[in-house]
Amino acid sequence: MDPAFGRLADAQFLKLLQCVRNEDFVQIRKFRRYGVPNLVNLTEPSLGLGVLHVTAKNYAGIMTTSMLRMGAHPDTQDKIGRTPAMTAAELGHDLVLEILANAKADMSIVDKYGKGILFYTLFPGKRHMTCFNIAVEHGADVCNTSSDGTPVFLAACEQARDCADMCLRLLEKGADPNSWNPKTGRTALMEASREGAVDLVRAILQKGGDVNMADNQRWNAVHFAARGGYLEVLKVLSAYGADMTASNLQGNTALHCAAAGGFSDCCKFLGQRGCNPVLKNSKNRTALGVAKCLGFIEALKELRKIKSLAKEYAAPGAKNPNPPWTVRLYDWTQEHHSSLKSHFEPLKKDDGTITKVEFVNILTKMMAPINYEEMRVILLCHARWRETNINPDVFMTGSKYLERELLASFNAESVTIAGFDIHVFSCKVGVNQNAESVSVPIARFGTQEGGVNGKLGVHPRQNEENKRQR
Repeated sequence: MDPAFGRLADAQFLKLLQCVRNEDFVQIRKFRRYGVPNLVNLTEPSLGLGVLHVTAKNYAGIMTTSMLRMGAHPDTQDKIGRTPAMTAAELGHDLVLEILANAKADMSIVDKYGKGILFYTLFPGKRHMTCFNIAVEHGADVCNTSSDGTPVFLAACEQARDCADMCLRLLEKGADPNSWNPKTGRTALMEASREGAVDLVRAILQKGGDVNMADNQRWNAVHFAARGGYLEVLKVLSAYGADMTASNLQGNTALHCAAAGGFSDCCKFLGQRGCNPVLKNSKNRTALGVAKCLGFIEALKELRKIKSLAKEYAAPGAKNPNPPWTVRLYDWTQEHHSSLKSHFEPLKKDDGTITKVEFVNILTKMMAPINYEEMRVILLCHARWRETNINPDVFMTGSKYLERELLASFNAESVTIAGFDIHVFSCKVGVNQNAESVSVPIARFGTQEGGVNGKLGVHPRQNEENKRQR
């Protein structure tokens, strides 16, 4: 709107703003009756604020309604293009925003930086989430991009740890899953991985996000997940075909990133998926050397195991018992376990099996990451040539095509009881098909400090005490 002009109009409008702040309805009625025409739609000269900007800032719902009844326009913009709705959204004043939305405030307006109202809602908290939902329901653009090229979905993913629900809602409403910043090359998937938001990472990939896109420094989502130590994110990325061995411009792989943070579980996971622990970066440092230099003992142990296995498999005539494609297939089956089960269940016979043809059709329909030859190997692992049926439950455990030791490293859970780390595995109890799954502690104990005694279930310190007593 036009700024206040003339000494009289200027003085009256500034006085009106003061009355609005103080909620002085008596004086406001006098200004309405005796003031200059269209006084409520003027703006003050310095910042360009209107009366609704003030009511939005003060969380004054009744005053907002009064100003609207007096004819105040809900889309008044200040000198940087912000509307009262943007002010209310930024402060989390959901009641005022709802009043403005019901007054037909335009939620598609952008400020001088190209940012729409959704940019102003990207803060943690229930009220900001309410403001976000109000804006989306009243026509806010979920594909809005600021003048510097940042999409609102990418901006939300940068705060995914606190704003995950907003990110998921934006995806649901049609935001581009491959949103990226042209200046940095960062994608929404990279930001979600950096924040460790596993549900958001999964949603982006389900919507068609490119798992292997790299930024201007050739960092990809796997690098960011490994740097933060987010194992669950790495599992999802692997299930969707991420390149776990990619290097950035500095020559660092995801294994370098995990080693630098001392994340032993991530080091183990990446090593099982082909990352080389002795690959050197541009500073001539290996992942193993990084962990050793920083003093991360547990990560160093895992990296040494990975190095030993890699050396063993690289020997002439040696064969990897767990080819990369089998591990990739296992990751995929674990990620799509519920969907696979829903496809298999209606086809099961009394003995819990389905035919080979049905099995192949389901995996093909769901685009399992295996080719014809690999499918043939899977069929041979689960059924002989003359057998026509396959147990899909056995297939989803991976026990027929992966080594037990590798599966144990995936599924073992550590429970600390009275100073001991007891490794627990899930197993079936009973002989019928409906046996319940329970957790049975295996006879292998270790101290919290690491180290396992040769004698079953005996702490090393307990051994010393027993000897002294004797």
